[in-house]
Amino acid sequence: MCKWEVQIEMPVHVDVNYPDLPERYELKNRMIDACLAPHVFKLNNNGCITRNCCCGHRQNWKYNRDQVMDKSRMGSILIDNNCVRLADSLGYYVTVDEYNHSTVEIKNDV
Repeated sequence: MCKWEVQIEMPVHVDVNYPDLPERYELKNRMIDACLAPHVFKLNNNGCITRNCCCGHRQNWKYNRDQVMDKSRMGSILIDNNCVRLADSLGYYVTVDEYNHSTVEIKNDV
């Protein structure tokens, strides 16, 4: 949860895990950090499947890729691996970790 503890309810993709369904995800209302809502909305509206998110506002300071302390928080939105090109085309920076999880990184103002 965001340090401001502000969340809103909005439809997001939820993994339904039913083997007989052609679509693995369905939209369900869930509480998400309000500061990420515009990004989740934009991704979902453009067909990107978002799976989870965290704004990072409650985390300690992070180090950027050059190991310099970065005073901004990196929020993240976990997306379906098939949506990497789509998220990139929408202007988002996407990383894929060693577990093959695709994550959209969001720079939040402190």
